[in-house]
Amino acid sequence: MLSTVLKKQQRYLLIAIWSSLIGLMIIGWNQASHVVIDVGASKQQDGFSGFNDPEKNEQFTYRWTKSDATIAIPFQHGSTLLTFNGTVNPQAQQVELLVANNQKLQINNSSSEALAIRNYHILIPRHTNPWGHVIIGIKSLIPEERTDNRELGLLIDQLTIRNNKSAWSLPPLGLLGVVLLLPLLWLYVLTKLFSGKFYLMLGLSIVSIISIISLWIWQAGLIEPHLVSLAIGSFVLCVFTAWMQKLYDTDWEPVKKIVFLLIAGIFILSGYSMWFYGVENWLDWWNLAVVGSLFGLLMPFIPQRYSKIIAFFVIVGIIGYGIRKYIYVFERDYADDFKALYRGPSYYFQGTGLYDFAAIAANQFGNSYKYPPFFVFFMAPFTLLKFTPAIQSWRVFNLVIMLIASGVLLRGYRQQWRSWAAIGLGLMILVFQPINDSLRYGQVDMLMLLPLAIATVALLKERWQWFGAMLAIPTMLKLYPAFLLAQAVIAKRWRALIAFGLTCSAILVLSVLVLGWDVHAQFVQHVLPTTSGGTVWVENQTWNGWLNRLINQTIGLTPDSSQAVKLLTYLIAAVFSGLAWWFSRKMTLANGFGLWIITMLMVLPSTWIHYHVLLLIPLFQLLVRVQQTKKLPAWPIFGFYGLAWVCLSTGNQWTFYDRSYHGIFWALLLSYKLYGLVLLWFAVAFDSTARLATPMQDSSNV
Repeated sequence: MLSTVLKKQQRYLLIAIWSSLIGLMIIGWNQASHVVIDVGASKQQDGFSGFNDPEKNEQFTYRWTKSDATIAIPFQHGSTLLTFNGTVNPQAQQVELLVANNQKLQINNSSSEALAIRNYHILIPRHTNPWGHVIIGIKSLIPEERTDNRELGLLIDQLTIRNNKSAWSLPPLGLLGVVLLLPLLWLYVLTKLFSGKFYLMLGLSIVSIISIISLWIWQAGLIEPHLVSLAIGSFVLCVFTAWMQKLYDTDWEPVKKIVFLLIAGIFILSGYSMWFYGVENWLDWWNLAVVGSLFGLLMPFIPQRYSKIIAFFVIVGIIGYGIRKYIYVFERDYADDFKALYRGPSYYFQGTGLYDFAAIAANQFGNSYKYPPFFVFFMAPFTLLKFTPAIQSWRVFNLVIMLIASGVLLRGYRQQWRSWAAIGLGLMILVFQPINDSLRYGQVDMLMLLPLAIATVALLKERWQWFGAMLAIPTMLKLYPAFLLAQAVIAKRWRALIAFGLTCSAILVLSVLVLGWDVHAQFVQHVLPTTSGGTVWVENQTWNGWLNRLINQTIGLTPDSSQAVKLLTYLIAAVFSGLAWWFSRKMTLANGFGLWIITMLMVLPSTWIHYHVLLLIPLFQLLVRVQQTKKLPAWPIFGFYGLAWVCLSTGNQWTFYDRSYHGIFWALLLSYKLYGLVLLWFAVAFDSTARLATPMQDSSNV
């Protein structure tokens, strides 16, 4: 009886909240608004179709319409005035605007060959589609004989939309439906993850949706285009959460559940990319392989006798998907990142300086060599080759290093190649996007992965001197891995510190003897001070990047200039480091090291997306401890692992970024990799299996 009353109370509460949301939507819909859209900002703007790519002159950026283009103007209510800055191509014979209910307006072409920008004012009638958009068609009659082969009709620089408050009306049903549906979808996900916390999760859902509605009222043109995508994404998240719980409740072997969780998680963002870039992309054999591996989602629901058939399609799909990703790596014979690594040592051996101080001063994040002198030892053999064979050889070299690091982890944890943990590691090697990007860009992440893998194995046997020595190698390459020495400092394992210091000293002495003192002094005095720090750039998926993108409307390779951002970065780093110390005390040494790796990738501004290669270590540790303890993490933690993998496994800086700015709401979305790191951090921190002493026994075969 009590549960029935509680359900009724919940139902009444939801109705009251819905009514409040409707009232807030009505108030927002009837507010006067002033929206400015920079048409030339991006070639992927929502609501624009039939346009040529953006162009730029000395005064402004703009886009030309083709012969048949459409614009969906957002957030219209009452009497609305549309003003666009632009002009008609002198060679276009006729340009017509079809506004809403087929009202036709003709625009005359320019009287001269010069493009004179004008202001065109159009009064838009009260007529919207279900999403609150007025659709404007732009038809241009363009002669077959013209000086430019492109179809150039109407040039548009900016659109300005002003509407005054008039008689009140209800918002369009589509918008209203999305806003009412979103809190239910989020409430479903949260209550699935945190059962018994209904009212707390309801509060979080309502706060989130009210925040979005408030942003919509304030900046409708920047929020509204994302609402439908947000609703679709939230629905997919609900389905995936329900699927995870179904998987969790099956009677499968625990580690098998983790492997299939990894398989299913790669398709959320992959599917989004395929949908975003067009249905025709599904015809590529790579994507057909993805479709085949989607059968993995059916595994928890099919009878046992059919499981081997479905598993065959899953294996073929994953292998096909992974092979295509590696083919893509080696298809390109150029990468800016590798150019920087290659050019500095090449110039050095030709007798010029290792560092280009002018280039570094002009752009500290540009493609100039900024690594410590010690890295020259690794790059020297490759400078004997021309650029194209050098980058391909470097990729092969790093691929081999990664496979060796994987072998070190398998051997250190005594995992046979047919164990589920080994299969999970192989799956990550095939599909994990940071690996793909690191190899394609010609980065150095694998040179850090190998010594950190050895350091992890050293912790399994409590060989602190090896731990310290191995940390010294990546530190002398990129400096920031010295952060991981905090585990030894907190544990008061002075042997690790001594080994770290001696190894760094030996590397430095060797480097000075071979390369000379001057180049090391130049690095410390001129390079290191200018290249340390954060940036607003999308590849910076740390807390520093998140803060920078909230306050900057220009996203580029520029350093953070806000003292507040710097102070908050230090504060967040101190908080998470303190929490990492607190939680790692109760873990085994190796699992605690995995938590420190995740912490480093979250809080140090220099750890960009491709450094997520290092997550192979804590993710592999999850597979091993579940296999050897035969225990799954508690349900909410299992769900956290799944959602973290969704964010981290696929996609990179270009998944949502199109070199333009679309408001704060969109800027928050750009930090999706950080959200994956946060979820993974909390999953490891609260995972009770990470506190169990993992039995060092040989793994059984699948």
